[in-house]
Amino acid sequence: MQITFPASQLKRFKDLGFFLFKYGNPEELSQLGITEILHPENMSKPVIGDGSQGQLLDDLSADLEKAGPTFIRIAQQLSKRPGLMPSNYIEALASLNEARPAMNRDELSKIFLSEFGKSIETLFSSFDYYPISSSVFFQTHRATKSSGKRVVVKIMRPGILESTSADLHDLGQIVEFLNKMGATKQFDYKAIFSELQIQIHAELDFRQEVQNLRILKENLAELDHIIVPSPVEHLCSQQVLTTEYIDGIPLSRANLSGLLSAERATLAQQVFHAFLRQYLVDGFVHSSFKLENIYFTSTGNIALLDMGAVVHISKRVQQEIIKLLMALNDGRGDTIATLLPQIGLAKENFDESAFRQLIEELVMITHSPAEGRLEVARVFVGIGQAVAKFGITLPSELTFFSNALVAMDKVSDIIDPNFDSRTFLKKNISMILRDNAIKSFSVAHFFESLMESIRLLEKMPAKVGKILDSAADNEFKITVQAIDERILISGFQKIANRITVGLILAALIMGAAQLMQVQTKFQIWGYPGLAILCFLAAAICGFALVIEVLVSDRLAERKQKNI
Repeated sequence: MQITFPASQLKRFKDLGFFLFKYGNPEELSQLGITEILHPENMSKPVIGDGSQGQLLDDLSADLEKAGPTFIRIAQQLSKRPGLMPSNYIEALASLNEARPAMNRDELSKIFLSEFGKSIETLFSSFDYYPISSSVFFQTHRATKSSGKRVVVKIMRPGILESTSADLHDLGQIVEFLNKMGATKQFDYKAIFSELQIQIHAELDFRQEVQNLRILKENLAELDHIIVPSPVEHLCSQQVLTTEYIDGIPLSRANLSGLLSAERATLAQQVFHAFLRQYLVDGFVHSSFKLENIYFTSTGNIALLDMGAVVHISKRVQQEIIKLLMALNDGRGDTIATLLPQIGLAKENFDESAFRQLIEELVMITHSPAEGRLEVARVFVGIGQAVAKFGITLPSELTFFSNALVAMDKVSDIIDPNFDSRTFLKKNISMILRDNAIKSFSVAHFFESLMESIRLLEKMPAKVGKILDSAADNEFKITVQAIDERILISGFQKIANRITVGLILAALIMGAAQLMQVQTKFQIWGYPGLAILCFLAAAICGFALVIEVLVSDRLAERKQKNI
């Protein structure tokens, strides 16, 4: 097989080829011709599953750290995508060492002079040159402004943007090669790599993180116990991000023993509410929740830090997630088993009956009385494992949701061990549905419809004038198909009646959803009674309408045949 690459990049492609050979699937590599190109007869490849497995995973971590920041970040992102690789690989990637030597004073000074044209001493009354944290892309410092306000300054490593862009370009060519060689039978590597590129580029532009912080702060403004730090606008650039200092410690190290049980419950509920709102209403969420970025503040609140890597959840995926959650709440495993292949992409030899049986058993076990308190995240993890086992590729947004759900359950457990995510979800699902619907009917959508109406009205005089001119010139013609006007009028009446009934049913459902928020003593099945009665009325009327439509259509068909 003849393969040509630019001479300047030949060494990089060769290194990547050997990396694929060492850690990739032997069968797929053989089909792609990579083993033939690299002449592996002189190389020894450890076999997954034998005694060298542990050494292989250690080598994987070492090779990735040697390859550089881009590869470490990609590996960390892939570790959050179960099903793409064996679980032992995922564990090795998730535990990669991200720490890097701290930038010295001279390097930091050059960055500030380049970005703001001023020295650190001019911009801040005090600056701690010893970083709070140091990662592959940036490091973080404490500082104080001349006004006395304490801030946190995140500074990107010099040259990281250029080197990462070059790495992504080279990797993109490798992915394109794999795509052309037919390596996309099970996974769409090109789409996966495209998503990774977007996430990494977002992390490497602090101006985008400033915008993310603004949006998140606005979206969660109604939650009085959730804090999002505000950016200090005049001290932010592409390579420097300055935010207000949040006085607190990571939640994982916080001592919450002094909080009352009611305070713990409130905090846990607001954290879970914030998470659900981001995913299922705003469609704007961090792609990689980390426990160390969630702080317990000195004022007894929860702070959400670091909004560099953000993903947007489409309305379609939001609606599919809501369907899954509602089915899970009701223990309808058959519905979940039907939804998952529709949401994702199933392989050709997908065993639907076996998959359905596994999902139904999983949901049945988790809903058994012996289970007691149910963590929604645990169920989603089981579903994710089943999906990977049967070769179903789900949208990345759903994978992010599952990973974040696991993180949120951990956070909730730390805050309030008695918090039950399923009970909270059951009580608040109607509010999520309402907010999602309100978000869909935005001002933008209203004005879009209004503009369409204006365009129609603008064209109306010309259309009417054309009709009148035709009538005046005796050229006006009306073509009528011979029909029985009584049948036509009767048909219009039926259509109008059905539309009217449909509007009434929609009003009943919307009214019932609003009434779900009104807690009353009169309850049915644990929900507000009046809301349930409205839902039942809508269901009965809808069922009757369907029966009437089916019966009348069947009679019309018979009558047509007799004619």
